[in-house]
Amino acid sequence: MRLMGRSEMLHYYTSGFFADARRPLAPGTRPELVGAEIRVASELEHRLSRARKPVLFVELGGQAGASSAVLSEWFAREITRGRLKLMVTNHERRSGDQILRASERVIRLSKKSAEVIPDEGTAIFIREHMHLIDWYSGVDTTHLPRLTAPYGGADVVHECMAGLFFHPDRPRAFTAVVDALKQGGALFTRETPDKDPSYGKFPSDRMKPDGWYVWGIRGYRVYRKTE
Repeated sequence: MRLMGRSEMLHYYTSGFFADARRPLAPGTRPELVGAEIRVASELEHRLSRARKPVLFVELGGQAGASSAVLSEWFAREITRGRLKLMVTNHERRSGDQILRASERVIRLSKKSAEVIPDEGTAIFIREHMHLIDWYSGVDTTHLPRLTAPYGGADVVHECMAGLFFHPDRPRAFTAVVDALKQGGALFTRETPDKDPSYGKFPSDRMKPDGWYVWGIRGYRVYRKTE
């Protein structure tokens, strides 16, 4: 078996599953929602039931966007009617299709499961749903308010070891996420900016912890914009 070269290792991307939702996906099916997908879907349904304008979900640092693809299957009608917008951003200057193709090259070499990078079925499932998702590449977390401004802000943002965890300026990145949310909008993350000093002073006048649930050692936290 040929070993991966250095240039191929640079094209190693994750499936983009939410942290507690990793599993293979079968093309042409409607997968059950699991883990944080259930919580995010419930939040979107609640917002859709009350919204007069389009609802916006942002997957911050979504990589191949597997969980967003699952959500797009469940909300396909709302998306095609213009009532819901799903947005996947990545810091890398690669489109969703380029990221997926790079992942497919790696899976052919490494034979790893969909827990790390998309297996063949998962990759096909994502491709089947790419037209329902807006992809943005070369997006730093600090750019997020500009992307969400045309919608009046994001209703829901999901982040897991991505645009907050890896950002070199965490206080600035978190402020940008707060600015990108609508009033009452929710942030789903495994970070704890209200307790972690690396995020600076928590803006308690603008964001409030709104529950959390445990998955493994670290659980998802939900923060809601209050102003």
